[in-house]
Amino acid sequence: MDETEFNQRFAEAEPQLVGWCHLRVPPALRSRLYAEAVVQECWIRARRGCADFDPARASFSTWLIAIARNVFSESLRRVDVTRVRRDAFDSQIDAARATAGRSTLSLRGRLAREEVFVRLLESVQGLPGEEQELIARLGIERATCAQVAVSWGMSEEALSKRWQRLRERLKGTPEVQQFLGVD
Repeated sequence: MDETEFNQRFAEAEPQLVGWCHLRVPPALRSRLYAEAVVQECWIRARRGCADFDPARASFSTWLIAIARNVFSESLRRVDVTRVRRDAFDSQIDAARATAGRSTLSLRGRLAREEVFVRLLESVQGLPGEEQELIARLGIERATCAQVAVSWGMSEEALSKRWQRLRERLKGTPEVQQFLGVD
């Protein structure tokens, strides 16, 4: 894959990647662990390893999220969690930071995508943590209900119904519809 194709694919997958990163950073760590830093490191590693990308194994966005999962895990290990527990923090997602450092889109395209993305983050951050987790795992990572149900210790049918109810509620939120492709 050449640099132009990589940049185009990354630009298409970037909003989902950034959204996934923001949903993964626990509120208590948002003052110390920045989703944007995870995205930047993911871009560096993906660019370096783009020859390893195999479209027969996974979509480009799934491949990026797998890289981001590794970067995120490494970043969590470096955070001084005991210090974070002592310090006060702001649990709100900082929309200005969420859109900083965006990549190769035109200015008009970037502004339109960033506006949708900021509205999405504002919509999602008001949801309970478990619903944010469902959006991250099922909506962005595209995991199956069976996979998530096992990790949550519940039946696939119960989780599937829960996801279906959440998707139904999200239909009224145009930002979420546009970003996650909720029908």
